[in-house]
Amino acid sequence: MNLIPKPRRVEVLGGSIRVTLPASLAVNVNFASIEEISELLRDILGWESAGSGTVIRITSMLRELGLERIETKLEEEAYALRIDEEAKIYAKSYRGLMNALATLKQLYDKENSSLPRVLIVDYPAFKYRGIVEGFYYRPWSWSDRREMVRFMALYKMNAYIYAPKDDPYHRDKWRLNYPEEILEEIKALVETAKKYGVEFIFAVSPGLSAVYSSKEDEDKLVEKLLSIAKLGVKSFGIFYDDIPGQLIHEEDKKKYSSLAEAHADFTNRVLKRLKQELGDDVTIVVTPTEYMGVELGQYFKELSEKLAEGVYIMWTGPLVCSLEISYDAASKVSKLSQNRLLVWDNYPVNDYARNRLNMGPLRGRDLKLHEVIHGFFFNPMNEAHASQIPLATAADYTWNPEEYEPDRSLEAALRIMFGEKAGDFRFLISQLGESTLWPREPVEAGLADKLRKGDVPEELETYFRKLASLQGSICPNGGKLCEDLEPYLYKLGLYGEAGLEGLRAYKADNIQAAWTRLVEMLRKWDVARGLFEIVGCTSQHEEPAWFTKILRNFLDEIITLLVQAVITKWGLKLEAPLITSNVDHKEGHDISKAFKGTREGVFVSRRGLRGMENITIEFREPREKLCLEFSQSFEQIGETEPAEYVVQAMVEGEWREVGAVTSGRICVEGKVKAIKIAAESA
Repeated sequence: MNLIPKPRRVEVLGGSIRVTLPASLAVNVNFASIEEISELLRDILGWESAGSGTVIRITSMLRELGLERIETKLEEEAYALRIDEEAKIYAKSYRGLMNALATLKQLYDKENSSLPRVLIVDYPAFKYRGIVEGFYYRPWSWSDRREMVRFMALYKMNAYIYAPKDDPYHRDKWRLNYPEEILEEIKALVETAKKYGVEFIFAVSPGLSAVYSSKEDEDKLVEKLLSIAKLGVKSFGIFYDDIPGQLIHEEDKKKYSSLAEAHADFTNRVLKRLKQELGDDVTIVVTPTEYMGVELGQYFKELSEKLAEGVYIMWTGPLVCSLEISYDAASKVSKLSQNRLLVWDNYPVNDYARNRLNMGPLRGRDLKLHEVIHGFFFNPMNEAHASQIPLATAADYTWNPEEYEPDRSLEAALRIMFGEKAGDFRFLISQLGESTLWPREPVEAGLADKLRKGDVPEELETYFRKLASLQGSICPNGGKLCEDLEPYLYKLGLYGEAGLEGLRAYKADNIQAAWTRLVEMLRKWDVARGLFEIVGCTSQHEEPAWFTKILRNFLDEIITLLVQAVITKWGLKLEAPLITSNVDHKEGHDISKAFKGTREGVFVSRRGLRGMENITIEFREPREKLCLEFSQSFEQIGETEPAEYVVQAMVEGEWREVGAVTSGRICVEGKVKAIKIAAESA
């Protein structure tokens, strides 16, 4: 059964029932009115419910479903479904009802107006299963946010933190209240969250300028939070991340012995004031200045000890963008936090690599973390709608982690979201390398190996046609998701068209026709390579160096090898070396442009090479002598003078260092198969 998140218990009773609309709604709960539930059925399932059709029975009496009890500490979000002659829903709370309706929506076969006969008993593992809009650069639109909240409810996520770094009133202008027009948007978002049973958490980041000892700054923050509380909010975040790691104001240095003491005192004073105004059920989430690592220091320990009871603390894991979060690491940090721990999971966020999409499934999270932490908040991409694909797998993990399987989760999510188009989306994700945290090569990367052996495999045409037609297949009618994907689909399409031209050149009837096709292939390829977005590659985000490098550029490799096959078949007097780099380029200036032999041909990166970043030129056949003319400049990227790079050459099958170069000419003799310019020695 194709359900995301995967339920705890499913009993297939066999067969199905036909749903006759308008349904007959019978309600025996005290947490929502018949009118509210009718609206949810209309919104979530498209069902009218003021008729005499299929009976939809909603109750808070578990025995009406033939059940005794549900064993969980999170009973408020538990639900049960029994579909036989009628559809019976058990829920103890509004949020439990939303969870049940989310499952019912996935069970419903709209085409045949039917539901499978089934019994489902279900509940979550984590108390908090949410999203933190906490990325840098372009924030989401207000409609994006409302749509995201609805998406969250449909995948049983229950908390949304409003904390966009580039909202000036969240960070730089935190002392100022929001203008009326923005308050209206926040109000609409809060109302949307309430409708779908999602907890709205409003966060402020005062740490860049706050004077923690100041009564005036305390008043300013309380005033701001109370202005949001008037909209129906009782959960707040006070974030101290990405700020100086020491006290910066003289007043604070006189009053506090440490930054942790200041943060705890400021938070506790604000919390006390909020409880006086709003009641004791106010929730505060703190993001500390020291928010990553396992061997955390005195700041984290002292902050945890001095914060008021019930305040939660965020942690990103061993790294800022953690490849793995183990049970042992989380258990250790949770204990240090006084059992306050929430995970701020920096996946699928891509603000550190704005020319890539992270669309693969969540990986690397221990299946028993719910035993030691209270929940997860996932930081999404700037591309809100593309984020929903990996977030569906995150929702799957946080609901039922012990049965979470990343690849199964992704396949199921794609089938639910896109139906018969699921395969096209899976192909797209594979051509983007899945993610920068857990990159994976697609099966098509193996085509390069066949080309290297002198074979031009039949599968190449299928591959290129799929690339060329992918945008039309996935996005025939546009839409917001397609706006997120369009630059990547367009670039993949150009590669597909270039590849098809290459195959036509290879299969041409004569050399003139082959030449014409090859020229067109090279033109399309040149345009595609220059585009800023990264496709056809696997990439890896590196910490603590904080850059994202290309591991393998399999698509350019395939195209280059096809060009070489055309040249060889027709005996053309051309050289087409494989030119690759594991560093990003600026729009229109990819690495191939540096080898055009003209002043206009230049590779432009956002910074100089560093670490193991490199540029490599590999020839079809070894050269007896190879000379390289090298020049560089650091215009507009903040460097003060040209760097010296290491030059390595592959001579007779082995890499060897042949010198260093800042600018000028360097020559290598011997059977030179490849040459590499790197930031440092291997």
